[in-house]
Amino acid sequence: MLGFMTDLGRTCNADACDQPATQIGSLNFVAREVELALCDEHVEKLRSGASTSLRLDRGPQGGFREPVLRFHD
Repeated sequence: MLGFMTDLGRTCNADACDQPATQIGSLNFVAREVELALCDEHVEKLRSGASTSLRLDRGPQGGFREPVLRFHD
């Protein structure tokens, strides 16, 4: 479920998007919940049922970096 942002310094997690994130929400991703920050354009795409994939990269210390949400046409 998406809601309004409290951390206004985040950018959208959609692939190749550098727009400011305006909403934040969570996805249940296999074994863990993943928090996403998205701009209005990508919130609408997600709500419209657009096909997506999620990339989670591990950082140098083994923790996860920001997730990247990809939309497929």
